[in-house]
Amino acid sequence: MKTRKIFAMLLAASLIASLASCGNSTDTSSTGSSDSGSSSSTDSGSAESSTPASTKTDSGVLAATTDITAEDILARDYSEPITISFAGIQVTDGLDYNHGNEYYEWWTDTFNVEWDVTSLTFDNWVERLNTWINADDLPDWSVWNFNAGDAANYADQGLVMEMPEDWKTQYPNLAAAATCSPANEYYENLYGGMYYFFRPVFANNFPADLVTNHMSVYIRTDWADQAGYELKGLEGMTIGQTEFFDYLRAVKDAGITEYPWYTTSGGIGTFLGRVTEANGTMESVYYKSSDGKYHWGPAEEETGVKATLKQIKQAYDEGLIYPEFYTMQSPDDAGHFYASGDGAAAIAEGMASQFDRFAQEMENNLGLDFWEVAAPLIITDDEGISHDTPSTNYWACNILSPNMDEATFERIMSIWDYGCTEEGQLRIRLGVPDVDWKYDEEGNIVNLVKDTEYGTLDNKYTSTYPITGNMFILSDDYSFINPGFTDEARQRVTDLYIRRAEISSTIDEEVDWDLSSYSSQAMNLATMTYSDEYANIITKEGDFDTNYDQWVSDKMSMIQPVLDELNAAFCE
Repeated sequence: MKTRKIFAMLLAASLIASLASCGNSTDTSSTGSSDSGSSSSTDSGSAESSTPASTKTDSGVLAATTDITAEDILARDYSEPITISFAGIQVTDGLDYNHGNEYYEWWTDTFNVEWDVTSLTFDNWVERLNTWINADDLPDWSVWNFNAGDAANYADQGLVMEMPEDWKTQYPNLAAAATCSPANEYYENLYGGMYYFFRPVFANNFPADLVTNHMSVYIRTDWADQAGYELKGLEGMTIGQTEFFDYLRAVKDAGITEYPWYTTSGGIGTFLGRVTEANGTMESVYYKSSDGKYHWGPAEEETGVKATLKQIKQAYDEGLIYPEFYTMQSPDDAGHFYASGDGAAAIAEGMASQFDRFAQEMENNLGLDFWEVAAPLIITDDEGISHDTPSTNYWACNILSPNMDEATFERIMSIWDYGCTEEGQLRIRLGVPDVDWKYDEEGNIVNLVKDTEYGTLDNKYTSTYPITGNMFILSDDYSFINPGFTDEARQRVTDLYIRRAEISSTIDEEVDWDLSSYSSQAMNLATMTYSDEYANIITKEGDFDTNYDQWVSDKMSMIQPVLDELNAAFCE
């Protein structure tokens, strides 16, 4: 495995051609789509030939070049009221997504729906959805953390809905947006039908030539100054793994706070994946090494998993990490940073919406200016490298219950289709036209919320992103140009993506489609939640090396059959 890959363009000429429908801008490879691994997809026949193309509009959102417009979708008959059950991690328990405000009400009134919402967390997301799927008791629409091993079985058993053959022509705006992630075409071909809607992260707007993750660490720079600790990578917007723990140690030693890092098991896993070889750590624990064979990352020294986990264990034993971090759930961990004010660091999404959220929360709860006392930074290893996996340009996927009636299905698909039009995207991203935004005389978008008491759309409507905001095209793409976010947030997210692309390690590799789509009984039996496994090792008493080696030994009885299968199937 390479430790440092050469910085390379993400999109080869073949990929640019294959994903031209995503509407790249002419000056950057801004689809944000995957690597050249997607160019190996085969012709899918007449169904694929009917997939509509899309273009980038002047307003920077995806617009399908089809005959079905937003106006056509809104003109459909929605006289029959429909209740739609929905489950996802981006909804907040207790919020009224039906009649809570005029933003929500436009969607519920226009499409004549009522949302029956179940809020999941990162900690229970996988378990609860898999339980519902296997019990044939899915909500009408769920956002699922795709797992290829389970996906093949669910499709084969009919536990998730297969799209009708004409879905691309009936919902062409959705079909056009789906072309932005090569995973949609790949798995549709693999399973012989469309079961999973992979939600594209980027479609039109991207400041760099490489697609990277956006997870960041938020640091209290004022506390670093107070503790007399110099953040060496601050100007370059980075913080190395050892520097991170040195900073936490300095804050604790200065008596500023008792436990500098309030995090979750998932936060530990995110940190680990960004500072070790990402192939072999979290996202893909199996990887093909330089010997041409598949290996299991936690068992291999070259991935750095054991060494880094030992460093985290030491920090835990020193009291730098909240002792019961494994019981915490998001966003309670971030709340210690921006609400109670006793957290020196937080792992969270590095998006403009999050920056504005942190800024508003810190001002409201602590009376502090976020940009004066804090900074979102890129997590790197001690060589200044930010580790990543090759991008397939999606995060999570939409699945539908096979048990819903036709009317409910058509209503959901119409909402998705509308959300992928230019009009739909502007309503999602900017709010209510002529209330939250408008066009000026030159046709430029003017944000009407920024100078009000709310400041941001998220503040005005409590939370605009659940259900509508990320129902298909994700919010990341538009954040670079969204006038609904502050100038500071938009500039920072742009700078971070550019910088992260410059120092990424594995992003230039091709997606290993053989591995990503492989499924077997052995692989299913070897499935585990690695962030929880790592948390157990961190908190276990006794000698770390002994505990870790024993854990690897115990797991190998499940892992080795998977490695044997992969090597037999794909390695000479």
